[in-house]
Amino acid sequence: MKKKVAVVIPCFNYGQYIEEAVDSCLSSTYEELEIIVVDDGSTDPYTIEKLKQIAKKPKTKICRQENGGLSAARNFGFRNTDAEYVLTLDADDKIAPTFIEKALWILEKYDNYNYVYSLVQLFGEQQKVWETLPYNLSYLKYRNTIPATIFIKHSAWETIGGYDEKMLSGYEDWEFIIRLGKNNLIGFHINEILFFYRKHHGSMLGDSKKKHSALVKYIREKHSDIYKYYSFPSFLFFECKRRVSKLKKNIYITLKEGSSTSWKHIFKRIIHGFNSKYNEKDIYLESITKETVLQDKKANEKMRVLIILPWLNVGGVEKVFLNLMKQLKGTVDFYVVTTEGQLSHVWEEKFGEVAKEVQHLGMFLSDDEERLAYLNYLIESLNVDIIHLSNSRFGYRALKFIKDNHPSIKIIDTLHMEEPWSTWDYFRLSAPYDSLINHRVVLTEYQRDRLKNITDNNRANIIPNGIEIEEYDFKVKSEKNENFNIAFIGRLTKQKQPLIYLETARLAKEKNLPFKFHLIGNGELLSKCKKYIKKNDLFDYVILQGFTNDINTTFKKTDVLCMPSIIEGLPITGLEAMAVGVPILATDVPGWNDLITHKKNGMLSQHDAKSLLVNLEKLYSNVNLYNSIRKNAKNEVMKYSNKKMAESYLKLYSNLLEDKVRISD
Repeated sequence: MKKKVAVVIPCFNYGQYIEEAVDSCLSSTYEELEIIVVDDGSTDPYTIEKLKQIAKKPKTKICRQENGGLSAARNFGFRNTDAEYVLTLDADDKIAPTFIEKALWILEKYDNYNYVYSLVQLFGEQQKVWETLPYNLSYLKYRNTIPATIFIKHSAWETIGGYDEKMLSGYEDWEFIIRLGKNNLIGFHINEILFFYRKHHGSMLGDSKKKHSALVKYIREKHSDIYKYYSFPSFLFFECKRRVSKLKKNIYITLKEGSSTSWKHIFKRIIHGFNSKYNEKDIYLESITKETVLQDKKANEKMRVLIILPWLNVGGVEKVFLNLMKQLKGTVDFYVVTTEGQLSHVWEEKFGEVAKEVQHLGMFLSDDEERLAYLNYLIESLNVDIIHLSNSRFGYRALKFIKDNHPSIKIIDTLHMEEPWSTWDYFRLSAPYDSLINHRVVLTEYQRDRLKNITDNNRANIIPNGIEIEEYDFKVKSEKNENFNIAFIGRLTKQKQPLIYLETARLAKEKNLPFKFHLIGNGELLSKCKKYIKKNDLFDYVILQGFTNDINTTFKKTDVLCMPSIIEGLPITGLEAMAVGVPILATDVPGWNDLITHKKNGMLSQHDAKSLLVNLEKLYSNVNLYNSIRKNAKNEVMKYSNKKMAESYLKLYSNLLEDKVRISD
């Protein structure tokens, strides 16, 4: 059954912001809503004209009243809707697309809650996260930890008589929340950023802080019954608890970012157990009700694919899926779910441009069973045909429930790289779930053999990664530069071996070769790399550049890509280098030797600095070899286009739904 939701947006002379607020609501993943903009007697001609334009937007209506202040405008909006649920939003703020849907799901699932609020991202003149806290009236009496934007049952507003219209100078939202608490109407805290608060000169919050003492006095006098008890020690207890929690969080982040790879794996083992078979407990719900489906999103006949990834950070896995979705946009409806908890996802905007929806589970709910319940809701409401997962521990653990409750859904798993030294080697981690997966995808023949050895799996296709070849400019090689520029591009991790690259630079320095080594990337070994450079006085030989998105410009200044990896999947950086005509020197390991034929379209080396330097000198001194590799690499990379990759996946999707899958050669 569809539930009607109203968004109430008071507006007084905020024409420069109001359209952004309305558009953020129109981008909501929940569709059954009306947007009520309450013009609180605006006098600014620009605002008046802007509101006339906004009235033409879908699902949006403008209600006008004489200027009465924020509380009166909100109350006016509530009185002008029969919606069961209302979201309060100020005219200069915004919401995330999933806020309404997630909040509604919570209030429909848990009867004891009456409103929902989230973490807050400040933007504009100040950029920071306001980490709002779980509801606690004893703490809330002394410090407002709930934002003005909440998703609330209309009946709760009605029960307490709405907002206090006498409070014209601010804190009316704080007083409203206190009054809800006194009536045992409590809130649910979503530990995810779903609300965006604009900080700008002249905002009401800034004015309220100037009148803080007077406003607090008014609230305490109005609610003297809850302040007369000596409850300040309770506030101190919760404040100490909050600070200890924040300290623990900061320590965890420091350890996570500053620890070496080996220590990180030890921490993971301690937390998750030393199970050598990587077999984690399945997530399962014994009972699930159909009533959790709040809306029907089955609007067209396109194939619907739900992609499950751990996060949307800058990385090879994310880039592959982003390219796939770009190629098949318009043919396939993609929905993306992330499963690991983190406050922000660097590439969320990029994925939002090509996906119908992007949903995050990791920070949203507190335990895996609740996350699975919401995932189940998404599967049912979206009418998913295929689930395509990659590198998601939660995704694997949820498979038994999904298969038992949605047997018609096809499951695809893409494996990108075997990491036998890692706690989370997904070749092994996914092995116990092999029978639940309809089809596997790997990148190379080597990987298919490895998967078969681990799982006896014969249901794996080879679909190599691709790139948008036309986006890369083939580098015109002119005369030799003063320096021969060598680049390492990638994460500074054990797998990529940046320290061997730096050792190669040290040996080149000893021979006084005209080489310049560029270390491009960030990661856990950055500190060790800096120490190595300092210890060996390599400042004139090595340039630390950090991460870059501008790969074309980087390669224009590069003569050789040098990558001493332990192992790779099918490296996108290598494909990009081949597309622009930069020869690759890499170690002779899986991934690189799947891509490179020695001395034909690249160079393969033994896994030590001396061998790498010998091959660099060959590329530097032998112009014919260098140019031959460039030409052959450009021809070879034509096999690895995004278009071909997408065509292979589309064929796999279609064949799976028709039960016609064949294993590729």
